[in-house]
Amino acid sequence: GARQPQPQCATQELRLQPSVDKHWLDIEELSLWAPSSPPRLLLSSLNLNVTSGGLLISGASGVGKTTLLRAIAGIWLYGTGTIRREMDPRKVLFLPQQPYMQDGTLREQLFYPFDAPPSQSAADSAASDRALCQALDRVGLGHVLQRVGHDLSTCRRWAEELSVGEQQRLSVARILVHRPALVILDETTAANDLAHEEAMYRCVIETCQAFVSVGHRQSIEAFHQKKLTLFGEPEGGRWTLQDI
Repeated sequence: GARQPQPQCATQELRLQPSVDKHWLDIEELSLWAPSSPPRLLLSSLNLNVTSGGLLISGASGVGKTTLLRAIAGIWLYGTGTIRREMDPRKVLFLPQQPYMQDGTLREQLFYPFDAPPSQSAADSAASDRALCQALDRVGLGHVLQRVGHDLSTCRRWAEELSVGEQQRLSVARILVHRPALVILDETTAANDLAHEEAMYRCVIETCQAFVSVGHRQSIEAFHQKKLTLFGEPEGGRWTLQDI
């Protein structure tokens, strides 16, 4: 059989580089380990590229799906190979299963992870707020707007004010605000019902040029063109890639 890749420490062996030729994500010979003793091989020699549409990453719990997303984000260094992706922070958005909510205005939640734009004219500010309200409506958060009297300057402890499902929907509204080219979603719809899940993915599909999702529910397959299945340590880091 093929020789398994040998584990590496957190070194420059795993390279994160800017993408080329409109490949929003290009992965070459990527192998990933869990930093245990001895290291556990989670993924062996992955090759794929994403030029448009959606890639779904699936597999049982613990096989390395979130580890792969962390490697793509540049925050997992235990591995070898090359990851090329769009590096402009305003063109890439990472949405975790538990979104980050800061204390502050509803407007600031929508602009996160960037600051709200500097002071605008009254007309521009009103137009901007209308767009933000429309984004909230599209992800099914119109009731939150009503609760605050359509005042985006309302300050709350949003992590306590909103359910996890509502927080996930607000994080997808950020896609409508920032309009990134590439979005990485880690179980981002898991706390929502199927109707909200569909509305959330419609926002992603209509706004982004490419996206990568981790998810367990079979219902989200319909929103993707390719499916990467990871088998993890029990099968030597084996993986399969198929059209769906």
